[in-house]
Amino acid sequence: MRIRSHAASLIAASLLVAAGAGLAGTSVTASSDKIEIGVSIAFTDYRLDWVNEVAAEFEANHPEYDIVVQGFDDYESLLQSVTLAAQQGDPPAIAQYRWMTFLSAEAKGRLYSPRLQDALVSADVYRPVRDALSRVSAQHDLLNRQLYADLSVYLADDILVKVDRMSMATSLETRAPFLDADVMELAFSMPGRLKIKGGTRKYILKKALEGMVPPAILARPKEGFSIPMKTWLRRELTPLMERLLAPARIRAGGLLEAREVARLIGEHRAGRANHAHVLFSLMVFERWREEFAGILI
Repeated sequence: MRIRSHAASLIAASLLVAAGAGLAGTSVTASSDKIEIGVSIAFTDYRLDWVNEVAAEFEANHPEYDIVVQGFDDYESLLQSVTLAAQQGDPPAIAQYRWMTFLSAEAKGRLYSPRLQDALVSADVYRPVRDALSRVSAQHDLLNRQLYADLSVYLADDILVKVDRMSMATSLETRAPFLDADVMELAFSMPGRLKIKGGTRKYILKKALEGMVPPAILARPKEGFSIPMKTWLRRELTPLMERLLAPARIRAGGLLEAREVARLIGEHRAGRANHAHVLFSLMVFERWREEFAGILI
């Protein structure tokens, strides 16, 4: 752990220990009213969830602090980006969405062409989240407001979409029983302190299921559904990446800097960095342009 000295640093360190994240691969920057925590998830991405939940509970009880938590695939990226949220001046209510972004303002400056930067000068990547939060009264606790934002944005426009598309592609019918209307109404009637308590996620659900579900299941760490994209881009998907992100094609598009794209590809293929999130996003964008804008180069 790297801590830039301040009284709040001790609080931040306590948060990490309480969350079970350990001290390795973590960076903390603290001031009188802000605690920024970076967590390396190169080997154990669930530790980010632990830190997020403990931090959310602490922040709900100590509104004088703005706690920012962000996960990174490698420690170098963590150190480079740990102060990003503070520079952007984002409010604490959208803290759980910061880990979903992976391009700092500096990185966008290198990657985006002047034309694209001019077009995005007033853009707000968090606007859908802010809009969702604005629809919930500030009288509700922070965690429930964030959960409503998740329900309105991340769940509806991302997670459920992926599940539906992939299950139907393999002729499977999937159901989400926890999204039953009665269950949802009951869940949102409960205060946030019953959902995350003492670093335990889904506290009230686990308590309700004690004696019905084996303890090993209730205590099992959360597991994500990550795919080995960084490996695929170095192997099977390399030809597709090189076609979609070819320098001539990027220059013709006029939206990205071909030299920067080539640098990202080179570093990723050589194993010097993991740029999978950025590169795959660019590939999807180029494939979209190819399909709907008739870009064929």
